[in-house]
Amino acid sequence: MQDKAKKDVSYLRFSEHGLNFYSNGLIAGQKILAGRGELAGRMVRAVSEAWAAAEKAPQAAVAEMDGASEQLPPENVLLEQFKTTVTLLHTDATRGKAPGVNTEGDWQQTIDVFAEAGLVKSPKAVAEYWDSGTALKG
Repeated sequence: MQDKAKKDVSYLRFSEHGLNFYSNGLIAGQKILAGRGELAGRMVRAVSEAWAAAEKAPQAAVAEMDGASEQLPPENVLLEQFKTTVTLLHTDATRGKAPGVNTEGDWQQTIDVFAEAGLVKSPKAVAEYWDSGTALKG
């Protein structure tokens, strides 16, 4: 919007106002996790490695998006968006660890936020939402 309007814009980051929760991730069904857990683990590691590489070289990561869609904004806008997104890769509990490392405490916070907002009617234990067996360890 800023690029098209040629005016400064700002945004509200939920995380800066106490609304910290997981919002992106890899999802797999129980059959995959039970029968092909190794595959799930390899996928988790590959995605983490890709994010780590992109985090270290954002300009190169954005350049790789060229031609991916006719709807992509200009490269300078993508770079700004990407750099902002990267700041959300880690929580206080996972800072310094590989992208995608989760903690039980962060998951509990996510469940609590969603329950308080009424989006989760009957909150369950963390293990019902997150399989720590295929998760990155650090």
